[in-house]
Amino acid sequence: MRIELSTEGGFVAAPGLEKPVILDSGSLPPEQCEACEHLVREVVAGAGNSPVQARAAAQVRDGRTYRMKIHLDHQSVSVDASDGAMSPAYRQLVKLVRTHGAR
Repeated sequence: MRIELSTEGGFVAAPGLEKPVILDSGSLPPEQCEACEHLVREVVAGAGNSPVQARAAAQVRDGRTYRMKIHLDHQSVSVDASDGAMSPAYRQLVKLVRTHGAR
């Protein structure tokens, strides 16, 4: 599985942040790979909550928006979130991708 995390917005525009962070789950140790797969399942399952997310995103001034493209075996899924509307699983997956991924 491959995950691409793109970030936009925020208080200061930084060109280096515009490049996506890419994580190949095969590069993770087995226990972190399992945790990553579990988080991906949660994030994809909760992707249908966009109306609530849109309202909450409007309440965060200078917040960032995130797009995660998750490439599974033969399909790709994109899931968006923002600082004001992000599930705990999405937040943990963002942290995992940023920690172990590369630009």
